Amino acid sequence: MAKEISSKEIKEYLEKNYLRVNVLFEIIGNPKEHVSKTITTIAKKLEEERDIVLIKGELGEPEETNDGLFGGYCEADILVKDFNKLSWLAFNFMPASIEIIEPAKLSIKDKELTDFISDLLAHLHENNTQLIQMNSLTQGLLRNMNAMVRNAILVSLLDGDKPAESIAKMIGVNPKDIEPVFEAMITEKTIEKKGSKYSRIVK
Repeated sequence: MAKEISSKEIKEYLEKNYLRVNVLFEIIGNPKEHVSKTITTIAKKLEEERDIVLIKGELGEPEETNDGLFGGYCEADILVKDFNKLSWLAFNFMPASIEIIEPAKLSIKDKELTDFISDLLAHLHENNTQLIQMNSLTQGLLRNMNAMVRNAILVSLLDGDKPAESIAKMIGVNPKDIEPVFEAMITEKTIEKKGSKYSRIVK
């Protein structure tokens, strides 16, 4: 990251009512190179951003987590022009945490607070809309997958009765995962169970 600025320069910015803030960005993903590149990109954009002055920064080398992903971080001590810019930083860079170091007491104008709340509500509304859309998409995918599994079960029984293990192997799923599907299809009278085997019900 960029060369650290002096204590004198920091003081001069604070006298201009800049805010001194510590920000932490955490990135988790795969592969390791992608995580490393993303961290570097965040640091570079932070340095280049207008009305933000980098005091010092640290990039954490991505390390593998217990679930096979890689986690890295970028921590920076920065100076931000005002509360509006800090709000912009929060919403556009989405750091994991923000800590205001100086000043100890912060005076916020009513317009700045109003703008912050408006931005917050806009982001919450956008996230809620996306969540609703994702839920709708997920429900549609689940219905389609359920129909595909049911059809696959019926096709697997075209040449005769079979136990659950054989059906599961033919359609490529875990036997325990399709037990609820078998039960539903028995209730719907599309298949029936005779002993340990399932068979189609021809109507």
